Amino acid sequence: GWLNELYKYNVESYHISHTQSVYVTLEGSHLRLQTPKQNISRQALHDDCFAPATFIHQRFYDLTNSKVFLLPNGLIKKRLWSKKYPICIIPCKHSRSSDLNGADDSSSSSISEEVQIFLFGRTCREKEEWFRRFYAVSVGSRWPTRTSDLVLNLHDLFKVPESPLSALPAEGKVSLEESLQAYLGYMAHVMPKDQQTSEQQINWNIEGLRRKQCDPQILWVNALISRLFWDFLREQYWCDKMREKLQKKLSKIHVPYFINELTVTGIELGSEVPFINRASKPYLDDRGLWVDLDILYQGGFYMILETKCNLMKLKKNPDVSMEETAPTMATARSAWTDSDEEDSAESSTDEEEDKPNIDPTTSDDGKNATGGGQRKFLRIVDRITQSKYFQQATEYKYIKKAMEGVSNTRLELKVELRRLCGTMAVNIPHPPSDRIWYGFRSPPHFNLSAVPKVGEREFNVSQITDWIEKKLTLEFQRVFVYPNMDDLVIPLMCDSQNSNSR
Repeated sequence: GWLNELYKYNVESYHISHTQSVYVTLEGSHLRLQTPKQNISRQALHDDCFAPATFIHQRFYDLTNSKVFLLPNGLIKKRLWSKKYPICIIPCKHSRSSDLNGADDSSSSSISEEVQIFLFGRTCREKEEWFRRFYAVSVGSRWPTRTSDLVLNLHDLFKVPESPLSALPAEGKVSLEESLQAYLGYMAHVMPKDQQTSEQQINWNIEGLRRKQCDPQILWVNALISRLFWDFLREQYWCDKMREKLQKKLSKIHVPYFINELTVTGIELGSEVPFINRASKPYLDDRGLWVDLDILYQGGFYMILETKCNLMKLKKNPDVSMEETAPTMATARSAWTDSDEEDSAESSTDEEEDKPNIDPTTSDDGKNATGGGQRKFLRIVDRITQSKYFQQATEYKYIKKAMEGVSNTRLELKVELRRLCGTMAVNIPHPPSDRIWYGFRSPPHFNLSAVPKVGEREFNVSQITDWIEKKLTLEFQRVFVYPNMDDLVIPLMCDSQNSNSR
């Protein structure tokens, strides 16, 4: 393709009129630059039409292990792909050059001093495209020229039960070609069976592919969301961000004083994003604009929570223990003034604190409201541990050693969301409002698993795992099931409450 070349570059004195048109050909690691007798238009337009060019000079370079970078140094991200700034190539292998005026005028030379090639794109998009190709060749990777060739390889990969496409490779650990191959396998689930473009036809009808069905009119939405979240699912940076956010929320959960704070020790974002099967027609009512979306998620998100049961705290007064761990007003960060601080969750535990004590012997059939079960259990534990008999027993050598052993044992819980299916309502209130509210119309269908682990041993007690799964489902419903909804702030929109502060 056509690019612009400058033989000496200075950011202060650069002007597009100083550049020379050059036709660039990249075959494997071999770069050929052909200089035409007359320049073409240095800026591309939609109606470009070139007459056959006559070339008077050409140069050949081997880009293996060459240096490829952008100039000037310190170029900000916003202008990274501006066509005003060049791609710089410093070949490290020998080169050849020849004049094309006559067959007898050809000559060849080797690089005796450092050669710098400054190439400018005729459009900003072309600049990024060419840089990716040059850089891939310089690090010894092959940048594919036809996507259809890579899609053909997917037909064999999806026939393997344990497809490598289920593991999203991190950038830097695999070649660019392998990364692109995994990306195409990831996108194949949301692409139409037949894709026809002006350049090539791609057949996405792959045997063994678990294709999702949706309204053809919203297929582009799923494809766009999947592309935007490709790096989110595989980059460690976003895993750390999600773990940090979840940790802040867990830190606000009220746990018994003898249980250490819940810690997120592992998280996996899964292999795909939620899929929209259907979207309703938008409608307006007195609460704003509404759209209902049928959502399906099968990505396999999971997290691992860890804590310890510190039985040594039972030897102290629980009120004193709680005072020791409670933050003071001087050091605590206020959730109502600090946007980075998570607010405490209004969960079922908070409601239990306001409920009156109920004698279990007076309940019908010994059944009490489930809300007070945890509080009554803790009161029983407090009465037992505060008795002088218990305190004396903890002073015995063997009992004390056993309590220390339990206190040092890790308690883990692996929570995995295998499948979620339901109708999500998206609501934007009437102006002035800067929020988008979202929540499920009714409790979605869950496939949630919780596997407890004590030390190095996993155990599956149905009563315990069922209780944990029901508790997690209930907390989900308290936040995300209508009439409860969560919100997102949209900077483009204006809220009258804070418009004066902008």
